[in-house]
Amino acid sequence: MYRASDAKTLTWDIELPYNGTIDILEDKAEAINNFLQHEAGWVALTCNSPFITGFYITDYNKGVIGADHLY
Repeated sequence: MYRASDAKTLTWDIELPYNGTIDILEDKAEAINNFLQHEAGWVALTCNSPFITGFYITDYNKGVIGADHLY
């Protein structure tokens, strides 16, 4: 994860179960909020499998943000 204010990053590793799904932010909300300090941020993901697909939808009670795919 990156933030707009500087070049610092927040990283973590995730193991995705075979043919499974996972919420990658669920247990990281507090760490992410502390890292971003109420500023804009973005995420970059890497995977060692060419068969991964992804979808993103979130609602923080201020409107829904979503994407139908990952690049």
